[in-house]
Order: sequence, then C-alpha cells, then structure tokens
Amino acid sequence: MLGFCGPLLQQNPYYTALYTIKDPSNPPTFDEIADNIKGYVSEEQFKAEIADRKYQIPDLVAKELKKSIEVLDVNLEEQSINENGTIDYTYTTVLKVYDENSSKIYEKEGELTISTINNELKITREWSRGVKIEGKGLSLMSYPPSFLIFLLTYVNTSFLDIYYRISI
Repeated sequence: MLGFCGPLLQQNPYYTALYTIKDPSNPPTFDEIADNIKGYVSEEQFKAEIADRKYQIPDLVAKELKKSIEVLDVNLEEQSINENGTIDYTYTTVLKVYDENSSKIYEKEGELTISTINNELKITREWSRGVKIEGKGLSLMSYPPSFLIFLLTYVNTSFLDIYYRISI
C-alpha cells in the first residue's frame, strides 16, 4: 500500500514545505508554509495545524541555531487499513540541520492517517515525537505551539526556555 500513498508523502512538498529552511535569517513565512501545505491535509487537519501554529516551529529552531534545515527522506510503514477506508502509517522523516561549518542528521518519528477526500489523498491526522536538536536544547516537537503560548502567558519565562524544558 506504500505505492498508493508514497507520492503524497515521499515525492511531494508536504514535509519539505513544513521543515525546509534554506536561509535561517529569512525563512518562509507562516502563511507561505500554510499555503504550500494546504492541499495535502484535510480541512479539519489544516485548521488544527493553523491553531497549533505548527508551521512556526521549524523556522524558530533554524533562526535560533542560525542553521538551515533540509528534508532528506520520509520513510513510511503501513500499520493498518481501517474499516472506514483510512490507512494508518508510522513514519520517519530524516532531517539535516546544517550551516557552512557543520551538519547533523536527525530522525523525526510520527504517525499519520491518510484518507481519500473528493478523490484526493489527504492527511487527516498527524502526530510526531519531538526531536532534540543539539546546540541550544531546542526541539522540533509534537507539543502544539498554542500550549506554549498558554505557558508564556502565565509563566515568566522565554519561548525557547519553554521549548527546552518540555523537550527534555
């Protein structure tokens, strides 16, 4: 079944649009990333990702580290075909975090569900584990940024300090 969903995830810009930061001093805007991803996720998933400000995390990490992020690969493993026709997968996204002096490879694992909506394959659920990025205790993680904004509102601490605390 990988061949069925492979092009959706492995050969299109979903993960590339989400995680690629070529120039950390001038990353794509939240709206640019959202526009590039919108066609690959269901409307409900898109709204949830917008509300969680998911598209902000990679550029915040890249800016803080002053390093670029590149998606090298996405590996899928089918877990189940559900009665409603959806398919659950686990995945590993292979990321390279680099600058002119260094490069490091990271793997970000997660789960997702693919559905057919109006004759198009769409991601209807996605969840991922955090990846601790060396340098400043940063993480490309699964905690929604709306949770972090809540913490920032009620706790006297910085955004990156919160990332560090909950990603350990």
